[in-house]
Formats: sequence, structure tokens, C-alpha cells
Amino acid sequence: MIKQTDFYEVFGYINQWADRVFPTRTDGSIMLKMFEEFGEFVGSPNGQEAADVFILLADLCMRNNIDLLKEVHRKMVVNMNREWQINERTGIMKHVGDE
Repeated sequence: MIKQTDFYEVFGYINQWADRVFPTRTDGSIMLKMFEEFGEFVGSPNGQEAADVFILLADLCMRNNIDLLKEVHRKMVVNMNREWQINERTGIMKHVGDE
């Protein structure tokens, strides 16, 4: 498991870099770039494309005071307590109930 200090250090490093290189960025421009990078990841799932998506998500979370590590842990508790199914036609996973 990732140590929290390492996780937060990486997020801070990313955010400081983005502040310096893209000082006029907005949440909207970050999201648009993230969608673009996610499309590249879908087309070619590799580490570099995954890193691009992660970098943009980290910056967006830092700008909006979202503690992503905490939220991931919290959401995993929810997910582990849900019943899941896979759509046989599409292969897409979806939780059952709680709609």
C-alpha cells in the first residue's frame, strides 16, 4: 500500500509544477485535457498515457481540496459492500440496487 506521505508528496509536486507551467488553467481546461488524455489511454493503454490521466486528476483534486486517497478508501468500502453484476451484452460492470 502507498504510504500517505508519498501520495501527498506526489500530488503536491504535480500541483506545484502545474501552477508554474500553466498558471491560468481552469478546472474546465484541466478536465478537457484529461478527457483528451483518457481517450489516448483507451486507444493505447500504457503507463505513459495512464500517468497523463493521473497527473491531471491529481492537479484537479489539489485545486479543489479533494483528499483523493481518503476518498478512494471511503469509496472502496462502499464498493466492497455492494453486489455487482456484469452486463452480458456489453461486459460493463455495474452495482445492483441503490439506484
